[in-house]
Amino acid sequence: GVPEGAGDAAAVVVEADALHEQKLFARVHELLAEAARRFPHSVELQWRYARSFYDLANERMHDKAYRKDMLKKGLDAARRSVALDDQHFATHKWFAIFSSAYGEFLPLKEKILSSHTMKKHAEIACSLKPTDASTLHLLGRLCFTIADVSWVERQLASRLIATPPTATFKEALEYFLKADGLKPEGFKQNGVWIGHTYMKLNKKKLAAKWYKKTIAMPTISNADRTFSEEAAACLKKL
Repeated sequence: GVPEGAGDAAAVVVEADALHEQKLFARVHELLAEAARRFPHSVELQWRYARSFYDLANERMHDKAYRKDMLKKGLDAARRSVALDDQHFATHKWFAIFSSAYGEFLPLKEKILSSHTMKKHAEIACSLKPTDASTLHLLGRLCFTIADVSWVERQLASRLIATPPTATFKEALEYFLKADGLKPEGFKQNGVWIGHTYMKLNKKKLAAKWYKKTIAMPTISNADRTFSEEAAACLKKL
């Protein structure tokens, strides 16, 4: 039968998704924080609760201390959701996303080690749901980061991990373009990174085209605004 209270958990999920669609992130977080306590074993609630920390962190991109705090709490929540169900694509996806985002705040050694964990979880998420644009974007970001690693960092990585991950900017671009194809309405964050990748590949005209395309995509959240500003700043430098 249905676990006791699972009906209530399902109703909260529906409500949370409707609020999330409207980008009312603070309300989503409030709703899910309370529900996550009531239904500690509902994986559908728990991974959404983890995601709510990411949305809050992205609403205040320039507030480093707040962002670090939200990402750490989200990483812990995401880790718990993987423990609840390791066959659920969203648990792996959000654990990988948080590992990536929180990596900004880690010293180099830990960052290299966490990129290894993150790649593993992102690949599991991708195998469980190959058509998810944000997982593809994440794999693109990971390839970009690995391709961008300096010789010194690479030497350090090979001492820490038997087979450190390797990747190219071309691979990153393939993931980003795949993600773009799955989101016809536009995916601002992804657009900026397509621009960055073309810059690394020395294709300035294509980079400019994508920065412009990104700015033209609809701006709904504060994070979208930040991506537009980033694209505009990159265009100015071209």
